[in-house]
Amino acid sequence: MKSKVISVIQWIIYIVTIVTVVAYFLKKVIIPGLIPFLISILMLSLIYTSRKRFNNGEISKNYYIGTISVEIIAFIIYMIICISEIISVLN
Repeated sequence: MKSKVISVIQWIIYIVTIVTVVAYFLKKVIIPGLIPFLISILMLSLIYTSRKRFNNGEISKNYYIGTISVEIIAFIIYMIICISEIISVLN
């Protein structure tokens, strides 16, 4: 059940991100911090997916540690970008 919910969340994030990018290019509509926030949520869902694959034995421990490390670093970076975009708009 959780994996279906995570999959639906991933697809919603994909669609919203694509619509946001298209809106930016067509109408120059800018929503500060939205895309980095969506991508950081996507990273959290990828962390969950990697953990599930590791628990099911589909990937090795070294591969799991490598992907988790990259996903956590990406999550932190995108959250910093999101916060900095929001702060720059408020100033």
